[in-house]
Amino acid sequence: MLTKTILQICLDEQVECAIIESYSFASRNSQAHSIGELGGCVRMTLWDNGISYIDVPPTSRAKFATGKGNAGKTEVISAISSKTGLVFSGGGADDECDAWILEQMGLAYLGLNKYDWSATQLSSLEKIDWSPMDNKRGSLAE
Repeated sequence: MLTKTILQICLDEQVECAIIESYSFASRNSQAHSIGELGGCVRMTLWDNGISYIDVPPTSRAKFATGKGNAGKTEVISAISSKTGLVFSGGGADDECDAWILEQMGLAYLGLNKYDWSATQLSSLEKIDWSPMDNKRGSLAE
């Protein structure tokens, strides 16, 4: 059901390429397998429907947000709130913040920065395979 909802949103919004946080292999909780299974279902649904996706490692997301790849969720939210004035609170706040960061990473890769990210933060983009968005890079920046 969740994969159908995600697909419908992507179709409604005419998403050509999604940015997804990769698996956290360092996680040590009982939900790791179920999250992995859901992630696989989402990726397969996107692929089956011609929507490419980019996997962003959690350490790259944290480094983009804070300048440190090992930053925890609280530190990430605090850094983003401090920089932007955005407030992420309540249940799911960390997931909402993570999704916002992934969007900003894509925008930064495309040269459409809305915020002034440091060289260290921008270096987090270097280890990501952005090739699914390469055909968009020049046309959107013009």
